[in-house]
Amino acid sequence: MMQHGKTGILNELLLAMAVVVSLSTAWAAAEEKAIDIGSHRQVFIDGRFLAKARGVDLLVHQPRKTGEMTIRPEHEWEVGGVGPYSSVMKVGDTYHMWYHVMDTVQWHTGEKNGSICYARSTDGIHWEKPELGLIEYKGNRKNNIIIGHGAAGAEIGQDGVMVFLDPNAPADERFRMLGKFDVPVEAGQAIHIFSSGDGIHWKK
Repeated sequence: MMQHGKTGILNELLLAMAVVVSLSTAWAAAEEKAIDIGSHRQVFIDGRFLAKARGVDLLVHQPRKTGEMTIRPEHEWEVGGVGPYSSVMKVGDTYHMWYHVMDTVQWHTGEKNGSICYARSTDGIHWEKPELGLIEYKGNRKNNIIIGHGAAGAEIGQDGVMVFLDPNAPADERFRMLGKFDVPVEAGQAIHIFSSGDGIHWKK
């Protein structure tokens, strides 16, 4: 009986070792298996998608100034220039841009001199600034202002915004905008989230 007990224990140990070896082999095979990226483009910022590399280095391309401007400040509400806080997103076949501008050359002169404007493009290079007519700016509604100077009930200074698509939101709120606004105007500045169904008409 004692001999049989030792044999049983030995068999169990051998079985456990076999299971461990099998799992280790499976894990190794899984790690070596190629990553299926389909037809999606990949940015090579590390070695994740490279099984082997010899004689090559991953380098970031240096920026090159061309003198070209995607969006030019050409209207009175843009006289202070286009700010660095902008969002660009492709939805369907259309590129959407929400960019920040000031109507004063000295950006720090006021907390209500900025606005978020809208532009669209079919190629991401040539942009159209549609006359939306959402708010009257100095007696004229022919502008592309969507936030600020009273548009969407808000005022904005030299702070830009971030726009993203919310997959869990209703269709009429799928665009979300996060920014620092005066809402309502007399309440003072705070961080707010606005929503829109088309990226043009926004509500808090």
